[in-house]
Amino acid sequence: MSILLPILITLHILVCLLMVFVVLMQRPRSEGLGAAFGGGLTDNVFGSQTTNVLAKFTTWLAIGFFVITLLLSILNLPPTPGLPFHSVIGDRGKGGGVNSSDGVVPYWSSHLDFAVSEKIVPSGHGANENLQGIAEIHRILLEAVNIKPTGLTQTK
Repeated sequence: MSILLPILITLHILVCLLMVFVVLMQRPRSEGLGAAFGGGLTDNVFGSQTTNVLAKFTTWLAIGFFVITLLLSILNLPPTPGLPFHSVIGDRGKGGGVNSSDGVVPYWSSHLDFAVSEKIVPSGHGANENLQGIAEIHRILLEAVNIKPTGLTQTK
């Protein structure tokens, strides 16, 4: 999730800059101050349907702006105080610890500072399909309902 935030912020900035650029390119309805800056120039350069295309593009950029803003606000929500959470992280064996990765997400992006427990299992991104990962999820679920874990039996 740590990598998603910079990507969304970059996309947000690009959408903002593009929206400003597109709005400035549009022909003003009243031909007031915009005409002084060459309001009809875009029609001459890009064609007569430019105004309609730019208006639709502005609408899509505005929708994108609001969606990205909503996503950024959701991503920045703090964890609920008192709600325990756990991490089961895959490691494909490329260095272990902070240098490890499950092949998709690096450890530093998966690690949560306030997690109650963290288990690194020898697995790819599907750590929930690994026997050690399953055992850890089982332990967490039993702990959540106050049952002491007795261990998993391996079947073949």
